[in-house]
Amino acid sequence: QKAEGIFEYEDAVQEVLALCNKEGAFFDEAMNELREILYSEMERLRELEEMDIEEILDRIEKLSSLQRRYGSIEEALQVLEEKRAELAKIEQLTYTKQHLYQEKEAAIAKLHKLAAFMSEARKEGAKRLQERVNRYVKALKLGSVQIMHDKASLGKKGIDSFHVELGGVDFKKISSGEYNRLRLGFMAARKHKESGVLVLDEIDANISGEESMAVAKILKELAKNYQIFAISHQAQLASMADQHFLVTKKGGKSSVQELDEHKRAEEIARIISGEQISEEARDFAKKMLKEAS
Repeated sequence: QKAEGIFEYEDAVQEVLALCNKEGAFFDEAMNELREILYSEMERLRELEEMDIEEILDRIEKLSSLQRRYGSIEEALQVLEEKRAELAKIEQLTYTKQHLYQEKEAAIAKLHKLAAFMSEARKEGAKRLQERVNRYVKALKLGSVQIMHDKASLGKKGIDSFHVELGGVDFKKISSGEYNRLRLGFMAARKHKESGVLVLDEIDANISGEESMAVAKILKELAKNYQIFAISHQAQLASMADQHFLVTKKGGKSSVQELDEHKRAEEIARIISGEQISEEARDFAKKMLKEAS
């Protein structure tokens, strides 16, 4: 306030400079700059007078606490933005939840529609498969196959449940020999769609000679699409194979030998009659090989 008194003498200084024929521009610039500085500072003082000191101290304490907690005011502001984003998500939760329920209901309706379409296709496919399988199981000396369809609750596999019956008996209750031949019938029915390698361990076990020959004939047909390795103790299957390997075990060691036509006939004759091979067995073995070729 004392310094403001200088402005009372401003005009007098201008008059002195004029009487002395001196340029007063430098004085005007200095006074204007001084006036701006003083007025600006006075304005700041008036603002300070209007402030609540307790509120300022409280704010400083809060800022210090934030700085201690987050490391800096900038990091505290970053956390604030993250929390605001989380709050916005929470505020949208009701809308999002309702929207998700609508999407869920629409998806379930679509699933039911697709499952119904798939179910009809499956039933038609099951009929065609049943017809094809029955052609083979008849040749395998088995009763007729029924592929039974039941409706199920909607799940990962749709709304269908299928099970197989052989001659009216669930496949889980049939004998091991029947099961092997039934499985072979299904494989034969799908041979045009699949290929690969089959390893069959005594698939003709516990069945008659006629049934064993039926199995051998089906395997011969499957061999058009599959490489088949079949282990057997029956002459029928051995006679139908393209190659015949004899596996022997002596002194704890196993050996494998590919048989030529003569040795093959001898081995089949041995399978038929035992270690003491009869001429009838040899003749029958040669006849089987001739018919197979």
